[in-house]
Amino acid sequence: MARSTADTGAEVRRLEARCRALEKLVHRSEAERRRVVSRLLRAEQQERRRIASELHDDTVQVLTASLIALDRLAAADADAVHAVAESTRRTLAAATDRTRRLMFELRPPQGLARAVRELASQAGRESNLDVQVTVPAEPLPFMVEEVAYRTVREAVSNVRRHAHARRLEIQIAAAEGILRGSVRDDGRGFDPARIGRRDHGVRLHLGIETLLERAELAGGSAAVDSTPGRGTEVTFELPLEGAGRPA
Repeated sequence: MARSTADTGAEVRRLEARCRALEKLVHRSEAERRRVVSRLLRAEQQERRRIASELHDDTVQVLTASLIALDRLAAADADAVHAVAESTRRTLAAATDRTRRLMFELRPPQGLARAVRELASQAGRESNLDVQVTVPAEPLPFMVEEVAYRTVREAVSNVRRHAHARRLEIQIAAAEGILRGSVRDDGRGFDPARIGRRDHGVRLHLGIETLLERAELAGGSAAVDSTPGRGTEVTFELPLEGAGRPA
C-alpha cells in the first residue's frame, strides 16, 4: 500500500508539472497572439496614414490648383481660355485616376478573381509590367478571399515600389481544401534575412512582415523566396475548411 501511495504521489506531481508547463505555454501563446495583432494594427494604422497623406498631398492640392485655374479663367482673355481649360482638364483627370486607385485599395470589388485581375491590370498599366494572372473564378469563403487579396496586393505593391521588374506572374488555385497562391517577379530581389530588421530606427520590409503574420493569423502560412538580382516569389497557403462568410 505504501508503494502504491508513493506511485500515486509521483504521478500527481508529474501531472502538476505538466499542467504548469501547459499553463506557461498558453500564456506565451496568448502573449505572442497579442504581439502579432498589435503589429498588424500598427501596420493598418500606417496604411491609413499613407492614404490620408496621399489624399492631402495629391488630391486636395490638385483640387485647390484647379480652383485657382478656374479663377484665372474668369479673368483670362479668349485666346488663353482654351489653354487653361485643357490644362485643368488633364490635371483633374489624373487626380480622378489616383483617387479611384485609393478607393480601390480601401474597398476592392467583391470576388477574388475580379479584384486580383483589376489589381494586375492596374499594375501593368501604371508600372509598365507584363502581368500574367491565373485565379479561380468560383466564389470562396469571405475570410479566405480577404486574406488572399491583401496578400497579393502587398506583394504586388512591393514589386511596383522596389523590384524594378519587367514581368509579374500571379497564380492562385484551390485544391484539396487549401487555397495556394504565388506572386513572382523577375526584378532585382533582396535578402529575405533583412525582413524585420531596423535601419535608422525604421523596420525594413514591414509590409512583407505583415503579410506573413496575416496569413498565420488566418490559420495558413506564407513565405518569401528572394535572391538579390534574381527576383522574388511570395507564396501562401490558406485553409478553406472552417473559413466561413460573415453573418
